[in-house]
Amino acid sequence: MDQEEKKRLIEKLKNKEYREAFAIEAIDTGVPFQIHALREQREWTQKELGDHANMAQETISRLEDPNYGKLTLKTLKRLASAFHVALMVRFIPFSELVEWELHLTADSLKALEFEKESYFQEEAREEFVEPQTKQEQPSFPSSVLIYLDSWKQRRQAGTPKTSINKIQRKEYPQEQNNYEAAIGQSGKVNLVL
Repeated sequence: MDQEEKKRLIEKLKNKEYREAFAIEAIDTGVPFQIHALREQREWTQKELGDHANMAQETISRLEDPNYGKLTLKTLKRLASAFHVALMVRFIPFSELVEWELHLTADSLKALEFEKESYFQEEAREEFVEPQTKQEQPSFPSSVLIYLDSWKQRRQAGTPKTSINKIQRKEYPQEQNNYEAAIGQSGKVNLVL
């Protein structure tokens, strides 16, 4: 993406509705394309991934379809386990999302499985910097800690979860095209094998 496109995107993101749709599209398009990329990285068919995740091939086909839109954390955790990778879900600033989009490549959609990561090889472990010590980690305001304690108490008490209506998904073809380009596809996506 060149500087002009970046400026246009930043201008569009000033609109709250566009910003929300952009974030949703990054999930609804990005996750299916990453599932596809991880499967391809391992040279698995959809059936083979289904066997590893204990899901039907048809389910894998739907999960790789960016128009499906019914991804759940439970399903993503199962896929992470099948791929032998971690799943991280977190809130981020929009600038981080924009940078992700700007630098999207086929390699950025891949993730090494645990057994192949050099970080966990005994001889390579000393090359990595140790994680921050507790003193170096940022502290949370007391209001956040109180909220977390309250959340833990509700969870332990078995208070039922509330459901939140999903914002209707809006199509932004440019963002989907970025993901298609990252995995070397163009035009219409047909991920069914």
